[in-house]
Amino acid sequence: MNTSPKSAMTFVATLSVLFLSCEGVPMARAQDTVPGAAIAPPPSTVVKNKSPIELTTLEVKLPPARESTLPNGAQVFIIEDHRTPLVTISVSVRAGSLFETADKRGISELVASSLTEGTKSYTADQISELTDKYGASFGVGTSEERITVSLRCLAENMAELVPILAEMVYEPVFPEDRVLRVRAREQASATSRQTDPNILAGDAIRAALYGSETPYGRPSVTSDQLGLITVADLKMFHEKQFRPDTAIIGVAGDVNGKDMLGLLTTALGKRDTSAEPAPSLPPVTLVPQSEMGTSVSPAPVIINRPGSAQSVLSFGVPGIKRDDPDYFALLLANRILGGGFNSRLNQKLREEKGYTYGARSSFFAPKWIGTWGASASVRNAVTGDAARDFLSEFTKLQTTPPKEGELDLIKQSLIGNFALTLESPEAVLARSIERYEYNLPADYWSTYASRVRNVAPDDIARVARKYLGVAGNPDSASKPRVWAVAVGEKAAIEEDVIKAFAIPPTP
Repeated sequence: MNTSPKSAMTFVATLSVLFLSCEGVPMARAQDTVPGAAIAPPPSTVVKNKSPIELTTLEVKLPPARESTLPNGAQVFIIEDHRTPLVTISVSVRAGSLFETADKRGISELVASSLTEGTKSYTADQISELTDKYGASFGVGTSEERITVSLRCLAENMAELVPILAEMVYEPVFPEDRVLRVRAREQASATSRQTDPNILAGDAIRAALYGSETPYGRPSVTSDQLGLITVADLKMFHEKQFRPDTAIIGVAGDVNGKDMLGLLTTALGKRDTSAEPAPSLPPVTLVPQSEMGTSVSPAPVIINRPGSAQSVLSFGVPGIKRDDPDYFALLLANRILGGGFNSRLNQKLREEKGYTYGARSSFFAPKWIGTWGASASVRNAVTGDAARDFLSEFTKLQTTPPKEGELDLIKQSLIGNFALTLESPEAVLARSIERYEYNLPADYWSTYASRVRNVAPDDIARVARKYLGVAGNPDSASKPRVWAVAVGEKAAIEEDVIKAFAIPPTP
């Protein structure tokens, strides 16, 4: 299956700064000046043994997408960019794994993988011949919520290729011989995942946070589960989930907006929408940290993986939705904790202790309550010590805010990286769709830099206490309450990991 990334890289038409790099820290320099006017130096700060960083607020202006709605309810976003003759078109529908029933696990991935295997008017071989002829490419990607089908081609070939894209989305035929081949491939991948320690740890953390019987906490699909899915099942799932009124169509590249809208209306706008209500996301039930009282962290889960020379340690706590006011404070807190090479976790476990090649943390804020977690692969002999160091860093984040200069460096890096990712029309398109999907304010991206800069050092400690602390009290630090999983040789690691949780961590 061809896989396209969930979020394409994007382009900024108007940037008011030029990014430079010095010692790995992106630097901003003001460029918008009046001819003949004197250029005043921007305010800056100096940190010993560090490059100077500019504190001038970076202004990032994304060109507005042309937004429309097709007659059948599909939302359309178009970004015109005529610098190259290429066009990227994507159609995303609400048909991800969260909409699978318990007895049809894996059906979303199988449907997605089979969309390029033949449509009402084109066989898989004909699709392949046409993509070779025009130098085009089709791709399919999946996520928890959506399946996305994409086309990348020369603008001059859109009229021939967009109808194929439309049939892949709305009129696949799921030929049995090819579906069986796809299913066998997916079953082999599922079998491999069942022994991957990182997959096992991730499954266990999600089960602990969401419940193993809920759509958000179910374990990875197995080969046996995939084997139960038939062609008839794929057709039923497709008919139910591939609805125009949940579709988001994105176009970026060398197009005329008005002409492109006409082509999309002809190819994708005539598909009828079911009279049944569109599916909504399943509800999430989590125990809020504020209701956990003062009890200690749950006992760590130890998963036996015989013969492992290393262990995978994974930690997690309930997080937030994307529209939560704590979003930017948590974004920076995660960056400090384990979101980069110079993060506290990596410096402690890799550089100081030599336990691992890399320790990291991740922050996931979707439409539902996401997670904040951390992980590392370590040697068996130091698994308990590494677990204790993780807990210590969770406590330290609650009690030791970053220094002002340290936080400024991290902010400038985050802002700089954000701007540098906006270097293609596909990226501006992705940001426009993201703003729509999460119902973010119209000025969200243009004020991104100022929102990052407004996070104070005390905000970092506050959100650490709120989400990592036992009591979930933003005003009072406490021992960390986290769900933990260790995957490895159980006999070699269990005792040390349990002891690590029995001893109160010190920052």
